[in-house]
Amino acid sequence: VIEYRLKWLDDNHLAYSYEEFSSYHINTPSVPTPIGGYHPYKYIVYDIVSGKTNNTPNLEISWSPDSRYQITCTSRNPYEPDWEFTLLDLISNTDRPIAQELVFGRFLGWSFDSQWMLFMDQANNNKPTEQRYLLVAPATHLTSRINTGKDLCTSITWAYRRAVVACTIFDGHSGGEIRFWGPDGSQIHPAIPLPKPFQILSWTPDDSRLLIYPED
Repeated sequence: VIEYRLKWLDDNHLAYSYEEFSSYHINTPSVPTPIGGYHPYKYIVYDIVSGKTNNTPNLEISWSPDSRYQITCTSRNPYEPDWEFTLLDLISNTDRPIAQELVFGRFLGWSFDSQWMLFMDQANNNKPTEQRYLLVAPATHLTSRINTGKDLCTSITWAYRRAVVACTIFDGHSGGEIRFWGPDGSQIHPAIPLPKPFQILSWTPDDSRLLIYPED
């Protein structure tokens, strides 16, 4: 048994899942069964102040940077396109479905100011002509789309201090480039050409540079 998908929700809450191995290459002591059994598609949230844990049956769980919202993702079958996202307002303690137009959606993260959420639609194995990115405002539920045209976005991430998304594009022939989008789905900043396929690892904390690495 290992803990994996480890993430901080805020300064006081740590979330993780259990994964069970049926066999392992070394002998290990027997591990007691976690409360509720092994659930690789369930998050355990640990409160480091109170020491209490809470199990949540979610494929995804994420809190906004301002700790006001919580987004969760559930599914009857994690291998089928029936993922459902729920947005909980932790102040008013109300929740509602979000990003319902996505077929096989994946949550990619919050903007630095908690004003926007970024989703990716994984329908049909991400064919370039069908790849879609959706931006949703949690306060108003307004949506906008990032249109990559017929080009496949191979990596995408939010900036740290601005509501800007960077995405690497590679068409397989003439090389690639990094493109930038704002929350309204429009392209901002000139594109940066790339000689070969790269993945974005991270922005620098001041958003002045991008750390990338080659796919090969």
